[in-house]
Amino acid sequence: MKRLLSLFAFAAIVTGACTGTTSSPSATPAAASQPAPAESGSAAPEPSAAAIDALYERAKAQGKFEFWGGEDAEHMQQFFELFATKYPGVTPTHVQIPPEEVAQKLLTEVAVGQSVTPDLFNCNLDLMADILAKGLVNQDPGWTALQVDNELIDPVGGISSQIAAYGLAYNTNMFKAADMPTTWEGLIDPKFEGKLSLDPRGNPFNILAAGWGKDQTVDYVTRLLATTKPVIIRGATAGLTSIGAGETGLRPSIAAEFKQFSETGAPVGFVWLNDIPVKSTYWYVATGAKNPDAAMLFAYWFATSPEANQLQEKLAFRSNALPDDVPADARKIPQKTVEDYALGADTIKTISPLLSPGS
Repeated sequence: MKRLLSLFAFAAIVTGACTGTTSSPSATPAAASQPAPAESGSAAPEPSAAAIDALYERAKAQGKFEFWGGEDAEHMQQFFELFATKYPGVTPTHVQIPPEEVAQKLLTEVAVGQSVTPDLFNCNLDLMADILAKGLVNQDPGWTALQVDNELIDPVGGISSQIAAYGLAYNTNMFKAADMPTTWEGLIDPKFEGKLSLDPRGNPFNILAAGWGKDQTVDYVTRLLATTKPVIIRGATAGLTSIGAGETGLRPSIAAEFKQFSETGAPVGFVWLNDIPVKSTYWYVATGAKNPDAAMLFAYWFATSPEANQLQEKLAFRSNALPDDVPADARKIPQKTVEDYALGADTIKTISPLLSPGS
């Protein structure tokens, strides 16, 4: 591939299940209970120059901050260099740690009596319960004063740094765009038998469960498997490569991963369905951070500035907004809360044996 894609870890199994409101995947249902992520081009209130200037002055006085997360180190260096052109005098340090390991490292520090090291960190919401219980997340660091769009803030004070949205990738030699379904229910069609591929981990059904509920999601997957007898392929790269080679014909895919793969020149196309599973990556300011203002300034800039979003598009084919071509009438189903992740994990516990019998 021509460009590297920043890798972010996704949901893991957590304890404690909850149920969601069910709705049929056959047509676009009423709006989900959670707010949808910011759409490309949507306007957010502009913070006052005085608020930003004051934050910058405090950040300069602190002079530095440390960030823990799974973001690509070379990519982050480019962001730091760009950040310094606008906000000189604030030096970032990035420690590359997979988000699924951040929680345990933070808890270990606390267990041995240390103060938390990072000022800013990226951690999967499904692993946040213990961190929240220990009070390690500043749940109100001050995003309201900066007038950050509420849709970019999660319920425990994190700020979205990147949005991933799922649609359907397909082989253009095997199918025309007109052959593609417009709804998830339309994917349950005998013409896709043996041509559909799915990931054994159950993506993106763990996210769809936030809008459909567990029972509806399990019922859907059960019917999808019975009708299409899909090929099970683990991983986005392997799945898209199989489509490009004509070994399979279509697959749920994150739009950014499809865009990256399409750069290879493979015969692939992409369509959106009626319900769009959406997942954000969130960054958190640590309680008791030594340099909270410096951390906030960088997180705010990364999440909201056009130049940071443009660099994300260049490096990873994604940004902190939904793609421009997302249909206005499509329902966006975000996985935004700890409860959403717990529901998704519980749903996957039931779906995984269906996808990979005997595993």
